[in-house]
Amino acid sequence: MKHGDKTGEVEFDIVLENGNTVALIEVKNRIHPDFVKKLAEERIDKFRKYFPMYKGYDVYLGIAGFSFDEAVLEEAKKYGVGIIKQVGDGIEVNAKDLRAYH
Repeated sequence: MKHGDKTGEVEFDIVLENGNTVALIEVKNRIHPDFVKKLAEERIDKFRKYFPMYKGYDVYLGIAGFSFDEAVLEEAKKYGVGIIKQVGDGIEVNAKDLRAYH
């Protein structure tokens, strides 16, 4: 999902909608802890601004990738961002500390 105009731009790799809930998932090869902070502090605000049809929805954030260092996992826990990572031939989802952004 992408929005771009003269006021700004934002793009999300995967958007899942169910009832009044939306999950925004970013897919990355390498993830820096600052990306988690930016997702939770800036990009969620842009989502609300550019996609007003989701006003009042609970928004959940997630990051999918091949590997995560400990600093990224700590930032994800701090901001309530879910982690989806490859493990062998499958995936592992860590949503233990997931939180809704209202």
